[in-house]
Parts: sequence; structure tokens; C-alpha cells
Amino acid sequence: AFTIQEATRAGLVKEDSAWKTYPSDVLFARAMTRGQRRFCFPEGTVIAGSGMAIEALVAEGKVLNSKGIRQSIKKTFAHLYTGEVARLRIACIPEVLVTTEHRILVTSLRQVHRSTKGQARHDWMLGEPMWKQAGQLTHGDWVIVPRIAESEPSRFVFLFGQKRRGQKRVGRVVDEGLAWLLGLYAAEGDVGGRTVRLTLHAKETRLAERAVEQFKRLGVSAKIQRPPSLQAMNILRVAAWCKGLGLALNAWCGVGAHRKRVPPSILYAPASVARAFVQGLLDGDGCIRRDRRNGRTICSVESVSPQLAYDCQSLLFKLGIRASLFRNRKRRSTVIRGREVQRGESYTVSWPAQDLGALRDAAPRRAPRGMAKLLGHAIYLPVRDVRIEAVTDLPVFNLQTEDSTYGVPFVVHNCPDVFRQTVYSKDEIEELMRRD
Repeated sequence: AFTIQEATRAGLVKEDSAWKTYPSDVLFARAMTRGQRRFCFPEGTVIAGSGMAIEALVAEGKVLNSKGIRQSIKKTFAHLYTGEVARLRIACIPEVLVTTEHRILVTSLRQVHRSTKGQARHDWMLGEPMWKQAGQLTHGDWVIVPRIAESEPSRFVFLFGQKRRGQKRVGRVVDEGLAWLLGLYAAEGDVGGRTVRLTLHAKETRLAERAVEQFKRLGVSAKIQRPPSLQAMNILRVAAWCKGLGLALNAWCGVGAHRKRVPPSILYAPASVARAFVQGLLDGDGCIRRDRRNGRTICSVESVSPQLAYDCQSLLFKLGIRASLFRNRKRRSTVIRGREVQRGESYTVSWPAQDLGALRDAAPRRAPRGMAKLLGHAIYLPVRDVRIEAVTDLPVFNLQTEDSTYGVPFVVHNCPDVFRQTVYSKDEIEELMRRD
């Protein structure tokens, strides 16, 4: 059975539309797409360059193309799909579910040994890129993740003052100091009324003092608060009072822990500004640990916001850092404020601390170790496993873009307009004729 609830999940039911008034139109939509080859992704698939799930994107929005440059979305598509899908396990990113006929840009990568003047070295040789259907990917294929190629300065603007006394528009160029504050806010900040708050551990006094300095650079009064109720929980708070600043921070970094994100202006900012944002994020919500397996130092950031995690990985890729993104599906128990609670799904972005030193070089001389390979202006990730599954009435979505490509985060081909070629069954044609 095909219900209105299923049509709603597929994005077909919108407010004041005929779907709610004429439920039989759902049958018409199903007939229109029956028998078509569909190249789509299920809801929840995050699109590179937007930081948003595919079902939330609209026409005229911006996504990355195969060269790491922003492009506009021409059309969006939503369907209910019955058939086979491929579950792709690719190194350094969470599993991706896609219809088996969707085309993905892949290449081959092999290591060659070279000797120059008695010095041995290993280089990576790239094969010719080619389009391959998702269901035909095999172990040995490498998908291509474009790095963001654009960099431009931006301004952070907010309203200062009260309406009754007159407000003024305050604008600041986003420099390293402000970018660090934005990263710290994305990790530990929230807004309550006219108060911007940063919640830190009681021992993080130096971070709190630095945050107060950055607020004062914006012309906003701020101070460190240590009331007894927070001291009992080993917490201190940085409070800044400006309603306009709070609205601007919500617009840039998102509202609530589950909807935090990297501001688009940071994604396309110069490298020094992007590095400062990552440092603020790491200072607020990250950790630095030593890997027991190989002794290397690893930096990691954990968040319950998928958009923040995917944006953070894209930002690190832009900086030439080999970042891995993991989805923590298992529910874990932890103690918060003296009581045991169950933690839900979260996302962890990790990267080698040694890569931070490579940021000074625009083009590293050698491909670093690890599963991800940084070569030129792209990241190459190996395909680990492909599993084919059968689904029924799965809501799937796709985009039509300017250059017919976009990223998930690896490069895929966009969707043709399935309504230009229609296949009907005999029973469906008779039903349509009776309706007409």
C-alpha cells in the first residue's frame, strides 16, 4: 500500500498542495516513475558544499562540483524507489546508501618504487578517472573527493544596542581571532535571550579569558561566571550580553547542539582563518590522544550534529588534512551531572596531529600515510566493500546541477529528468484514463 505518510517522507506532500486534497494523485505519481532507471540517494545523505541533507536542499542552492567550486542546483527530485540499492563501505567516511545504477567517479591508484641518485622513494600513480555504476564498484576502486578550491574573506555583521535607544550595525572582518571564537561557540556555545554563553570545564580558565578578550574586540561586554551551582559540576561559564550578536551566531553556526554547523563563510575562508576555526573547535569539544596501535598522536572532535561533522571534515580536506569521519551508532551510557544517561548517535572527526604541520605547505611533496591519499587538489578514498540490498518504497532524492556532478562527499553524476521518459503498466494506464 502507498499511503500519504509515505508520500510525505518522500517529499511529495507539501502545504496547500493537491496531494492532501486528492490522495489518489499519489497513484498517478507512482505510475509516472514506474519502470524508470533511478539514480538517487535516501534521506539523510549529506551533500558536499552545503552541509545539508539532500532532502533539505532546494533549487538555486549551492553545492560543490567535481572541481571543488560552488555551483547552483537547477532542480530537485523526490521519488519512492523499489529495487536494489548498494551499501558502500568507503574508508574515512560513514556508509553511503545509493541506488545501484547511480554513476560514481572512480580511479585506480598504485604505488611505484623510484630511485634517484641512490635515494629510494615511493610515489602514487593515478589511473584515468571513469564513471562506474555503484553496484559495480569493487575492492581496488578509489573514489574522488574534491577539495574546496575557493577562498575569499568575509565580514561578520550584527546589530548592537537596544531598539528604544537606537541600534547600530557592527561589522568585523573575519580574522583568526574571530574565527577561533566561532569555532569555540560551535563546540560549546548557546544563546539564551540576550545572553551568549560558552560552557567550559572549570580548569579551562585560559580559554575563558581568551574568549572574553575576543568578545571585547567585538565591542561586547563579557565576563567569566563561577556561581556555586556551576562549581559543584566543575563548570565555568563565559557570558556576553548582546541580543544581536546571539542572533548572528545562531544564523552562522546553527541553533541547538544537533543543528550546529561550520559557517559557510568559514568553509570558503582563507587557510589561516579556517585553521583558527578548527583550533577553536578542537579547544572546545576535542581531545588529543595517542593511538595505542602505532603511537601516533591523534586529534579528534565529537559532535551530535551530522552537519557540523561533515562540514568539519570538508574543512580539514580543504586544508590538506587527512580526516576520518565515523558515525557512532551504538548507544553508550555515561554519567552527566551525577546521573547515568544513555548517549544517542554521535559523529567523530579525527586526524593525525602531524598533519597540522603540513598546513604551511600548499602542496605536500609526498602522499602521507593512511587510508586517505592527498594528491593534488583531491582526496582519494579506497572502496572497502559493496553490499547489494533490496528495498521497497524507499524515499529517495536527487539533484540536477550546472555541470551534472556533485559530492556525497565523493563525486557522483547527477540525475536525469525521469519525467521526460515515462513507462506505464496496462493497469495504470486504465486507471489514469478512468480518472481523466
